[in-house]
Amino acid sequence: MQRRTVVLLSAAQVFGGIGTGATVSIGSILAVELSVSSAWAGAVATVMTLGAALAALPLASLADRRGRRAGQVTGLSAALAGATLMVLAVVSGLFILLVLGAAGIGVGTAASLQARFAAVDLADTEHRGRALSAVVWAVTVGAVAGPNLIQPGTVVGEALGLPPVAGPFVIAGAGLLVANVLVFAGLRPDPLLLAREIASREAGGGGQGKEQVLAAVQGHCSEGAATSGPAQNPGAGSWTSEARRRLTGPRAARHPRLPDSASGGGCRRRSACGDGGCDVHDAPPPAGTGGGPGCRPHRPHCVR
Repeated sequence: MQRRTVVLLSAAQVFGGIGTGATVSIGSILAVELSVSSAWAGAVATVMTLGAALAALPLASLADRRGRRAGQVTGLSAALAGATLMVLAVVSGLFILLVLGAAGIGVGTAASLQARFAAVDLADTEHRGRALSAVVWAVTVGAVAGPNLIQPGTVVGEALGLPPVAGPFVIAGAGLLVANVLVFAGLRPDPLLLAREIASREAGGGGQGKEQVLAAVQGHCSEGAATSGPAQNPGAGSWTSEARRRLTGPRAARHPRLPDSASGGGCRRRSACGDGGCDVHDAPPPAGTGGGPGCRPHRPHCVR
């Protein structure tokens, strides 16, 4: 599952990176042509950066609520819409459409940056670096290929009856469409949601046999009071502490319960009280028993 996720994300990043690379390189030239001023040459790159920055938190929030696939598909869809607007900007000559298209590509850039986290959701600790680097490397392939689409894009634009400069954005849009389809259809089950489900099951892993372990612990309290206490059976107390530690964690292990009475009427918990320690009963021993063998007398107050 993890290997398939990394391969799929890497492939999507190659196709998605083409759109980003083409926009940065060709967008600046197009901005000068449409605005008729070299002062706007950096407008496309600036708007892309702003779009990525503004979309980062919403996309992360969406991924947190609905999974990585939802965040990736949303970002890639925005980038696809941006590539379409850039083609329309070339055809219509409207500079504003170019700016809006750059903003959409920027949203796709934010999704691309978050894809690396999807690659490590299911990865083992020792393999996280390798999974992350594979996805980042795939983005580089697309970013390098993007600026080299000018000549092939010219051919595509002429074949479609569009201005030659629109051709690279057509190729970029096609790449973003392929990336969108790959993520939408292939990123199942969602790595983030699956990782959370696995963590939840592992956290409740002791719960599958929890009733049996609890019964064993309770049986030990009663049995230890009736037969032998910790002083006569040292292994029993440590077994009880270990069982409780597995059930409730290290804190319970630091405060082990000891047998309380011959009738099994509860176990004593050792806790801290000021500078000294105290022994507190969960429930006082039944009247007339005085506690079983190995049980300490009932002390309702702290003993300094």
